[in-house]
Amino acid sequence: MPRISLWKPEKGNDYKMIDRVIREHFNMGGTGVFVHKYLGPHAQASTTDATQPDNSIVRPTNIQDLLFLENRDRKYDADVYDLRGVYQVADSEFDLTQFGAFLSNDTIFLTFHLNDMVDILGRKLMSGDVIELPHQREDMMLDMARLEFTTKAAKKFRKGETITGASSGATATVVNFNQDAKVLRMVTDGVFIAGETVTGSKSTATSEVSAFYPEGPQAMNRYYVIEDAARGSEGYSPTWFPHIWRVKCTPITDSQEFSDILGTGEQKDDIKNLISTYQSEIDISEAIVNQAQTDVPKKGVETGHLYINKADQYTPGSIYAHWQTNEASLKLYKSTDSRWETFDYFVSSTKPTTNYKNGDYWLDTTSTNWGLYIGNGTTWTSQAVSIVDDANIDGQTKAPISSYAPTNDYAVVNIDGSFGSAYYKKVTNGSWVKISTDATNLALLGVDVAINSTTPSNNTANKIWLKTNTTGGLNLSFKKYDSTVDNWVGVDVALHSSRDSANSAFGFSVKVGIHAGDGTPPNGIAIAHTGTSFPNSLNDGDYVLRTDYSPNRLFKKAGNRYIRIEDDFRGTYSAANRILNTFIENSNTNTDTSDGKEKQGLSKAVTPKTD
Repeated sequence: MPRISLWKPEKGNDYKMIDRVIREHFNMGGTGVFVHKYLGPHAQASTTDATQPDNSIVRPTNIQDLLFLENRDRKYDADVYDLRGVYQVADSEFDLTQFGAFLSNDTIFLTFHLNDMVDILGRKLMSGDVIELPHQREDMMLDMARLEFTTKAAKKFRKGETITGASSGATATVVNFNQDAKVLRMVTDGVFIAGETVTGSKSTATSEVSAFYPEGPQAMNRYYVIEDAARGSEGYSPTWFPHIWRVKCTPITDSQEFSDILGTGEQKDDIKNLISTYQSEIDISEAIVNQAQTDVPKKGVETGHLYINKADQYTPGSIYAHWQTNEASLKLYKSTDSRWETFDYFVSSTKPTTNYKNGDYWLDTTSTNWGLYIGNGTTWTSQAVSIVDDANIDGQTKAPISSYAPTNDYAVVNIDGSFGSAYYKKVTNGSWVKISTDATNLALLGVDVAINSTTPSNNTANKIWLKTNTTGGLNLSFKKYDSTVDNWVGVDVALHSSRDSANSAFGFSVKVGIHAGDGTPPNGIAIAHTGTSFPNSLNDGDYVLRTDYSPNRLFKKAGNRYIRIEDDFRGTYSAANRILNTFIENSNTNTDTSDGKEKQGLSKAVTPKTD
C-alpha cells in the first residue's frame, strides 16, 4: 500500500481542485484590475554605439540603453486586459514638513491568481506593466465642473440624474448638490449659459444659473507601474505548488516611459493632461520667479547709494608708481577724477622748452632720487644712475645699447613713456642686464639683489638694493605744466605695491568685483548722454553710457578720447529658466512652419524617427 502524501511531482487532481477554489475566491472577492501589457522597448535600428543594441524585434526582455540600464521608449499593448486582484487597503500616511504635506507610502502589493493571469495575459505580470484600478476612480475632484444658482432651488436635484439647460441644451450628470449653498457639482462636456434654467430629469427640480465653471478633469482612475513581481508566500497549497502571483506597484509619473498609455499631451483628453502636475509646478515656479524679480530687480552688488570720499582720494593729476613683481621696474599712472590711467610725459634734466601744452607732465631727472644703493659688506652707498635717451635704447630689447656707458654703470630706461621705467646694470661682458630677483638675471648680474622698502638684513660686497619708498629711496620728481602761471608745478607721486592698493587709496574700493559696476558715474553725477554712439557736443568730464555694448558700458570724455569707466553688470535679474529668453519666451511667428509658431515643444518640432 502506497504511503499517504500530498506531494506529487506532477500537478494532479488535488492541485487542480485547490486551484479552482482559489480562482473562485479571486473572482468573487477580488477587485477589477485593468492591465496595460508591457511589450518591450520600441524597435530601434542598429547604431555604432555599443550601448544602444539593435532591438529590431520588440521583446519585453530587451534593454534599450545598456549604459543607463533603462527602457525610456516603452511600447505597450493597445489592448487592455481585465484581471481580478486582491490587496490590503491601507491609510496613506502624510509626511508633515515645513514644505507641506506629502504622501509617503503610496505603494501597494497586489496578488493575482497565477493560472488565471497567464491564461488572460499570456504571461506573468512583470516589471514595466501598468495597472489601472477603476475602484480607485476619483469622481469627486476639487476642480470638478459646477453650477452656481441665483436662488435656492424649491426642489432638490438628485444624485446621478441628468440635468438639461433650457437655452444651451447642455446636459450633465449630477454628482452632488448643496441646496443651501446653491452649488451643483457635475460631470459634463457641455457648456451652460448664465441666466438659463436647468431642469432635473427625475426630480423635475429647476433653478436659474448664475455662473458655470467647466474646470478640470471630470474623473480619473489611479495608475500604477509594477516595479517587482514574485510568487506570494501565502499562495502555496498543501501540494507545495504556487497559486498566487504577488506584485509591488507604485504610482506612475508623467514621464517618457508611459507616453504610449498617457498620450503626448497634444490632445485635450490625453491622460497625460489629467494626471500631470507639470503646469501647476510651472505656475508655482513662475510665481516665485516673478516675486524674486520684484524683491531683487537687479543682479550684482548695489553701489549706487555709495559715494567716494573726496578727502580720501588723490587730486586729479596725481601720479602713482606701481612696482612690478620681483623687478626694478615701474608702471606709472595718473589720476583723473574717477580712475587711474596711463599717460605720456617728458623725461629730461631740464624743463621742456618746446612742443608742450597745458596739462603735460615732465619727469625732472635732476631732482629725482632713484633709490639705488650698493653694499660693501658693512654700509650702503647711494649709486648715481644715468638716464638713457631714446637714441641710446636698443629698439628690440628696450635695454641701453652695448656702447652706452662703461662696465658696472647703472642706468634707467624710460620705456615708451606710458609704461614707466626699468633699471639696468652693465656687466663685464659689455651687455646690459635688467636688475631683477629672477634667478637667470641674478646669474648674469653676478651679485645679489634686494628690492624692498626696508634695509636688507645681509650686506655683501656689490649687492644691489633698490629702496622702494620715498624716504631716502625712490622719489620721482614729476611736474605738470600750468598755463595760468606759465610754469611747471610739482605733482604728488605715491608708491604702491599693486594697482589694487592704489585704487583703495584713490577711493575706488566702493566698486569692487565683476558684478559691482552699475554703469552710473560716482557721487551722483548725471550721465550726459545715453545711446549707441558718442555725441559731438560733450564737455571734458561728461559721462556717456553706450547701450550698444553688452553689458552697457560707461565712458568719460577726457580731451580727444573717451575713457572706459565700468560696465553695467547690474542688469535686470533673470532666473535660470529665463536666461535664454530669446527663444524660450519667443512669441514670434514663422510662416515656414506648419502651425506658424516659433515657440513650441521640441517633441512637436522634431519627431524621432527610425534612421
